[in-house]
Amino acid sequence: MQYNPINIGIGLHSGKLMLGTIGEAERMDATVISDAVNTASRIESLTKAFRCNLLISGDFFEKIEDKSGYHYRVLGKVKIRGKKQITDIIEVFNEDSEYMKGAKIRNQEKFRKAVDAYHTKDFTESHTLFKEIINDAPEDAAALYYYERLVSMKRKSAGWVKKDEENVNDIKISYSPLAEDLSST
Repeated sequence: MQYNPINIGIGLHSGKLMLGTIGEAERMDATVISDAVNTASRIESLTKAFRCNLLISGDFFEKIEDKSGYHYRVLGKVKIRGKKQITDIIEVFNEDSEYMKGAKIRNQEKFRKAVDAYHTKDFTESHTLFKEIINDAPEDAAALYYYERLVSMKRKSAGWVKKDEENVNDIKISYSPLAEDLSST
């Protein structure tokens, strides 16, 4: 019998935490609390926006000693709800299909340039690069996310909306398919 795969999103971050257990002999409940746990939870929720299985924070990534066994790309800098500092978000895509893994590897440098252009507010360059990535790999959800966001920004004004740094980096957790044909923008 053939089963459909189950898609889950995992967010990883590192830091100190407190582990607590409460209850009685018949029923015990354990939980962890800390800023690191909250950050990991927020990163996990970003997997829905980017439609990916594994996201890690830049802090977690820096603690990985041997990165050679991983396929990864930086998805950008985000302001996580409840935090003041900006956090780097990295997608690890070792478990993607061979097609998607190949497409992400093939477009990795272009994706990096597109994200950099987005964060430096060179929206025209970012738009062009994300469109090229989508033309090569239409199922690349992170590229689609950014592209859709750029198209929306462009539609809201005669040109590109110049937002302040905090708003540009504040990723909303929502995704809807492109409402237009890519060839028309």
